[in-house]
Amino acid sequence: MSDNTPKVEATTEENTENTTPNEDNTQETPTTANPWEDTFPGKTPEEVLKENQDWKQHSREWEKRAKSWKKQVDNTSNDEKVDELNNRVETTQSRLNEVEAENGMFRDLIALEIESGSPVPISQLADSIAFRNAYNALDRNSDDFPDKLQEIVGKRAPNTTHGAHRQVEVAAEKSSGIDLYDRMFNKNKEN
Repeated sequence: MSDNTPKVEATTEENTENTTPNEDNTQETPTTANPWEDTFPGKTPEEVLKENQDWKQHSREWEKRAKSWKKQVDNTSNDEKVDELNNRVETTQSRLNEVEAENGMFRDLIALEIESGSPVPISQLADSIAFRNAYNALDRNSDDFPDKLQEIVGKRAPNTTHGAHRQVEVAAEKSSGIDLYDRMFNKNKEN
């Protein structure tokens, strides 16, 4: 038996030395005796089966929930609520546009009063439907906008304010705020 052992080693050495140059010399990964241990380290087949079943059950539970939620979404009629909200958005947007236009009108009238140096009856013009319609017809981006605004203010403004300057009445001994308060809330009003 001892004679056979060296011959086996010699044949294995001969096989390794007689490799042809065209062969791939890549090293093969050694395969272990237990591929289960490589894939699922430290677990028995029963534990892996139980984990797999737990994950499937968990997955099915969420699948059922998703289907029930989809049914609820499909069955609810949120169209009324969506329509109501869309109407509110449209109403709010139109009101915002109106307020911005009105604010622009007041700014333009105040700017006209400052530039011209003469008083402009802003509150009276703002209450005039004819003035508002004429103002809304103007193009604010045109070069002749200030001239056209002056023209419609001249046509629509009452004649009582021409030549009059705004003045604040201030009492000599009191501030205007106190004087105004006394006039508005004086308990001893003279009739």
